[in-house]
Amino acid sequence: MNTYRFDVVIIGAGPAGVTAAGALAGTGISVALIEAGAYAGAENWSGCVYFTESLAERDCFGPAAVQQAPYERQVIRRGTLMHNGVDEVGLALTDPAAFRHCYTVLRPVYDPYFALLARNKGAALITETTVTSLIRKSGQVIGVSTDRGPLYAGVVFLAEGDASHLVRAEELERAKQPHFLQGVKAVLTLPPEEIEK
Repeated sequence: MNTYRFDVVIIGAGPAGVTAAGALAGTGISVALIEAGAYAGAENWSGCVYFTESLAERDCFGPAAVQQAPYERQVIRRGTLMHNGVDEVGLALTDPAAFRHCYTVLRPVYDPYFALLARNKGAALITETTVTSLIRKSGQVIGVSTDRGPLYAGVVFLAEGDASHLVRAEELERAKQPHFLQGVKAVLTLPPEEIEK
């Protein structure tokens, strides 16, 4: 069996994983970016609001790469609304500086773009591979076991996102009963001239 060694193994090619890979790849550090899906974003059939300040940093992908990414629309205003079934109250923020690198995106379209950029910078993008456990020696994590064999590294970065199967299996959760916040995206139908306004 082949033995694969990297300086860093990153588990998950979502926002955190591709940011880490983008900052490390091309610096002389060998990076493996492991994604369980067929491609980055394949397991996220939804849209979201993406704050891309880290991706836009020059030591990651840079502002030009972020501006050329396949986003839906740039966010210029965000708000929150509380509703008890009868009454509602809300507030909104409109601040160009706060939303300079903020976009609505479709993850199955957006995530592969940055995973490909990380690969182009030198990261080994390994898709359709599930990490099943951490490999330990003398109490230290020295790699990961996958459904395709082991990978060894000096650093293992867990960026599983919502799934967190490995975090749970390895009992690494800090909160035994985590609390959740739910966001709702509203889709409005408007004439093109109104949208552009």
